[in-house]
Amino acid sequence: MKYDFTAIEKKWQDKWEQVKPYAAVTGDKRPKFYGLIEFPYPSAAGLHVGHPRSYTALDVVSRKRRKNGYNVLYPMGWDAFGLPTENFAMKNHIHPAIVTKKNVDRFRQQLKSLGVSVLVTQAVDTSVASGAVIRTDPAAGTQVESGSTVVVYVSRPQVATTTKVPSLSGMSVDDARTLLVQNHLGLGSQTDQYSDQPVGTVIGQNPAAGSTAKLNGRVNITVSAGPEPAPVEPEAPSGSGSDWWGSLWGGDSSSSSGSSSSTETGESASSSEGSGLADWWTSLLG
Repeated sequence: MKYDFTAIEKKWQDKWEQVKPYAAVTGDKRPKFYGLIEFPYPSAAGLHVGHPRSYTALDVVSRKRRKNGYNVLYPMGWDAFGLPTENFAMKNHIHPAIVTKKNVDRFRQQLKSLGVSVLVTQAVDTSVASGAVIRTDPAAGTQVESGSTVVVYVSRPQVATTTKVPSLSGMSVDDARTLLVQNHLGLGSQTDQYSDQPVGTVIGQNPAAGSTAKLNGRVNITVSAGPEPAPVEPEAPSGSGSDWWGSLWGGDSSSSSGSSSSTETGESASSSEGSGLADWWTSLLG
């Protein structure tokens, strides 16, 4: 029996487009998996061999995740209005939007023929203004019964990926954390530093206020630890070192210095010191 792949594949491709088995379900309780591949530039007459090579690799991963019970979002998009499209439009005197639409339609049909489990109806199109109708389902020109429902796909505004860092100076740590969360940021490391500000007050931050940071980025803060305490003076020793030496030599330093004021007294002190040293050696040797 001859395998008529053209008829068989078209049958199932149309079926898949109708039932959308690869659609991600909003509000589903299953664990989520987001498979993102680089979007093609719709600036040529069709996909080249490098596109299905990379799409097939992530398609394998996405299909396995679905089998493992994940709610998989594997979208497609069109990184439109690139330089090749602009050059083609100028050369052929055609508006870039017209060229892009034709190429996107061709790309979408090729992806359908490949059988890759990307969902082209959940696509990102950078060439369509926010609020504009991207496509309809059923497609334009399709014969339908009166009263049938037509699904309209509308372009959404581009989601911001960065945010401005707010000023945290003078706030408490808890207030700073709350303000960061409101701005889609998080609190990073905390360093204590002596200052004249009240204890627990934010006195510094990195990145600085007003700078641009990625969403869910971290802001490190410096917190006041209060005034720096006064240095502690070391305690004086309980006795003088000269007293110890004086006792060792048989007299104190005062008597030694005092006796040196006169010759006679000096001779007496010298005799006394010698006697004290001799007594020390005698007691040491037994």
